[in-house]
Amino acid sequence: MEKYILGPNNENIKTTFEGWIQWEKDNPDRKIISRNRIFVNEEEILISTVFLGLDHAFGHYGPILFETMIFKGEHDGWQDRYETYREAIEGHNKVFQQIINNEEF
Repeated sequence: MEKYILGPNNENIKTTFEGWIQWEKDNPDRKIISRNRIFVNEEEILISTVFLGLDHAFGHYGPILFETMIFKGEHDGWQDRYETYREAIEGHNKVFQQIINNEEF
């Protein structure tokens, strides 16, 4: 599985296993791209987008390095994955708006 770190401009940079481990230790706050806690029908829902650093495309295309996931509520466990930081931000914001507006996924 290919390993990546986020560069200074949020670009994906391929690295070694050791480089990825060191980056993880040195940058714990950079792994969280965006996080929202909202209440829908009095239930708290968490929308979280993170940098995985491990290519989840498994060599088919990609790399797929970011993931948005919903915890609790009607869409508990829903997830989507992205190749770039920009796609991850856009995907997170879209999911947030869909939940706020009670739209279908």
